[in-house]
Amino acid sequence: MKSLKTLMLAVASLAGLGIAGSAFAQCADTNLSAWSSTFTNNATTLHVVATGLEATPSACKLTANLGGSTQQNATAIVIDTTPGATAGGEPRYRARFYFNVDAVTGASLNSGIQSTLLNVVGNSASQGFNQILRVLHRGNSSNQHVIRLAAACGANSPSADGLCRVDISNVAAGNHYLEVDIQTGATGSVTYWLDSNATSTAGTLIPSNSGTTLNMSAWGGVVSMSMGISNTSPNYRASFASATQNFDAFDSRRQTAIGP
Repeated sequence: MKSLKTLMLAVASLAGLGIAGSAFAQCADTNLSAWSSTFTNNATTLHVVATGLEATPSACKLTANLGGSTQQNATAIVIDTTPGATAGGEPRYRARFYFNVDAVTGASLNSGIQSTLLNVVGNSASQGFNQILRVLHRGNSSNQHVIRLAAACGANSPSADGLCRVDISNVAAGNHYLEVDIQTGATGSVTYWLDSNATSTAGTLIPSNSGTTLNMSAWGGVVSMSMGISNTSPNYRASFASATQNFDAFDSRRQTAIGP
């Protein structure tokens, strides 16, 4: 698990969460203390286990499981509050993480399946929520994996809920990495790369009703993020409450691209 907690704080790096090599030789749950905090409830679990998700596997990865819980609030997440050290939150925030979709698959992977993999939280709440960006794993009527990005965009939303969304359909089985570049404010934007190297490849902007401008001013800057399983749908809990989802190599920075 190459990335678990702050390695370096610098102008170009918020949380280069890279504790590698011998630091994770034992892949013990004690490594969870590297995060700002963790949250589990209703028998949900978080563990650090052997064999990471990167192309050249790091020593360990993070696993999250609802533990069979069908409770609506069942949650298993790790939390990083590093961005909150900046007053009002970070105005620009880049993050990258690895995940595996294989535990949620088959005929039960339908349009009623949804879980949140990553939450990026703003300094303020508006329109009933404080998440600047949510990354969700969903299904569709063809039993395909869908990755949805839902960004706060206020008046630029095509719907009344203040969100701008994009769905990436027919995501293949196996390991994936996602990088996002969030620029907050009245003329904000979210650029994303799925399985594409952000250091050498142009990303894709989340669309809005004003092209690609996202009015994020009401949410302020980024103050925290969480990664794991949260905000699951009833169908997810009915079919995949005992599924173990895998995560790895989280990294976040202020400006510079991260890449795989």
